[in-house]
Amino acid sequence: MSKFSDTLSYLVFEQNADAKSFAEKIGVNATCITRYLREDRFPSVENLVLLADYFQCPTDYLLGLEEENNVAGFKKCPQFPQQFDFLLKHFNYTCYKLSKELKIHQSTLYAWKNGKRVPTVENIIKLAEFFDCRVDFILGRES
Repeated sequence: MSKFSDTLSYLVFEQNADAKSFAEKIGVNATCITRYLREDRFPSVENLVLLADYFQCPTDYLLGLEEENNVAGFKKCPQFPQQFDFLLKHFNYTCYKLSKELKIHQSTLYAWKNGKRVPTVENIIKLAEFFDCRVDFILGRES
């Protein structure tokens, strides 16, 4: 989490802003930004994408999973159930098989698939590591 906090601190500093003014600029609660900067919590997936879109950077860079900020054009993220269904087909997995290998309860995966819940950023990272791809691919920001 410290890499995320460090990267976000750097990017906010580059904007010559404090947490409160930056939060107002992007439409996120200032308390959220402060918690991210203090390493108290990861953002929601929605806020992670909002931050990455604002800074025009990969989510992988923002999370500290990549060293370089390779700016590229990113697609608008599809709804996660649609993207999760694509991932299952793309990697030839079922929820049952993925549940066994990732040690995530099957009901959680079905809740993602049916749009009843959205995965945490930690689970998005877990999926990216498991499938050996970027977080942006898991989210549908890149092909």
